[in-house]
Amino acid sequence: MDVYGENASARRELADHLDTLDDEASDIRRPLGQAVPVPKERATAMLDFLVRAPQGLVNKKRIAGLRFEATDFEWSHGDGQLVRGPAEALIQAITGRALALDDLEGDGVATLRSRIE
Repeated sequence: MDVYGENASARRELADHLDTLDDEASDIRRPLGQAVPVPKERATAMLDFLVRAPQGLVNKKRIAGLRFEATDFEWSHGDGQLVRGPAEALIQAITGRALALDDLEGDGVATLRSRIE
């Protein structure tokens, strides 16, 4: 029996990326004001996956019409209003975590905030 169900390959890939990111540690450290370093290779893989993930894994309406840019290394995706900041904050915001929005800047942050909160 496949525990991943429909879209099994995408769900397995997401699970692998989430393991490397250690989202739970980020969720705990961020409210405490502690830095959450994410190695460039892991952050790039996670960001690339999230912006291309099937609907249901990531809310496509949340990221539509926005351009995301990492400030800690060269990475970008999309067209539209700009949302820029550290890769870890982008990952958190793309996955719907509002707390990361305070670390982002650009004319698209207000739009992204309205889609998360």
